[in-house]
Amino acid sequence: MPERRRGNVILDQATPAHRYVMGVDIATGKGRDYSTLEIFDLDTREQVAEFMARVLPRELIKFIDRLGRFYNNALAVIERNNGGDIVIDALRHDCMYPRLWRRKDINDKPQAPTGRKRKMRALKVSPYGYATTSSSKPTINKFLIDYIRDDGTGYRIYSQRLLKQLQTYVRKRDKAGRDTMKTEAEDGAGNFDDLVIATGLAFVGTSDAYLDDNGPITPVNHNSDFRAMLGPTILTDEQRVTDQKSFLDRGGSNLLMPMTMDPIDLPEVAAQRVLDAFTYQLGAIPSVGGKPLVTPPKYFKNRKKD
Repeated sequence: MPERRRGNVILDQATPAHRYVMGVDIATGKGRDYSTLEIFDLDTREQVAEFMARVLPRELIKFIDRLGRFYNNALAVIERNNGGDIVIDALRHDCMYPRLWRRKDINDKPQAPTGRKRKMRALKVSPYGYATTSSSKPTINKFLIDYIRDDGTGYRIYSQRLLKQLQTYVRKRDKAGRDTMKTEAEDGAGNFDDLVIATGLAFVGTSDAYLDDNGPITPVNHNSDFRAMLGPTILTDEQRVTDQKSFLDRGGSNLLMPMTMDPIDLPEVAAQRVLDAFTYQLGAIPSVGGKPLVTPPKYFKNRKKD
């Protein structure tokens, strides 16, 4: 919310926009399982929205898109299982939802000094969404343990349905009493774990949601060296409108808007620079100097052969 003024006197200080993260557990809509959605406010550390229904994936897409945009384009961590890839593709290409989570791993292992110029470390970017498997389920459980606590340091939960599912989310044993290393809802009528999984997925994306800027989706970057990753330059509303008008006057009405550029540069130069920076933020592989800025595995193999 902008600040309130009377003349040159500030009556109320401006309130910064809150950041939100959304976890989505997808079901086919034809069985007993529910499709669920949990949204958390990262600034107040509390649950703000919940959705639980048996709907087809094509209907669930609408809820994800509209609720996510309502909560300041919440970072959506979507399960890739049970047709999740189709939902993710529809959100990306049909709805053009701006913030979908994907894992980014950086190879930060130390390198032995060889006397040669230090090579740039590789960035591994996984597909969009979270694949819930037997090997990745413990990660969700770890986030649930760390973020739902009764000592006042965890996230506040207001939903009675989620509370009930958390109480019946157990580590299963077989008939002989041996630990199966699986965690799911306890056997019984009315016991589900869909809300629990959606909550865990939301917590997985919290660290990435903190890194994103509160400002507009389109980056505003006055830094000529986007590889420095200094982030976008935050402008006031008046400065943003002035830059947009200046860029529109110089480039014509056929330009993609809204996008704010450096007014001292030519439109085509500024557009390319900001698009490169935006591509880097999205985790893709832009090129610089004829070589990829982020070295993919394929480029490693070709370089070894040379």
